[in-house]
Amino acid sequence: MSVRLPNEITDRLNDLAKKTVRTKSLYLREAILKHLEQLEDIHFAEKELSKFDKPVAKRIHDFLTIRVSANLAPRRLSIS
Repeated sequence: MSVRLPNEITDRLNDLAKKTVRTKSLYLREAILKHLEQLEDIHFAEKELSKFDKPVAKRIHDFLTIRVSANLAPRRLSIS
């Protein structure tokens, strides 16, 4: 697998790896694992939101967006 990153991020990653004597792969893996579950939750929530009418879905979406950006979202969203 290969990933293209902007030069700024590549430079920051290189600096971090050098300063900590760890690999760039380690930090990439940690970043992906940390955010993958959140991305899965967002996808699930968006799929569930499509079942509501648009005004209700927008209010729910806005509420969840605020919670996710504040890192207050539950680990798994369950919309019944």
